[in-house]
Amino acid sequence: MQHFLILMKAQERYYRSFLVRLWKEYAKAEWRASIQDIASGECRYFPNLNELFMYLEQIPETTTPDRPFATTGPPELDA
Repeated sequence: MQHFLILMKAQERYYRSFLVRLWKEYAKAEWRASIQDIASGECRYFPNLNELFMYLEQIPETTTPDRPFATTGPPELDA
């Protein structure tokens, strides 16, 4: 049992869960997105899907157990 717990702790270091939300302000608008880190509850917002995808591509390079998920505020919707 002890070996199983050690293995689980090692695996948790390399596992991240996120909730991704998509929405449009109106029918012909671009999709907007937010991503929420399930463990910390922290959230980041994106004005379009391309920026979300770019962010997702860099997560493995910039997040470690020692480096928490970074946050930003909600997007400016009047821009």
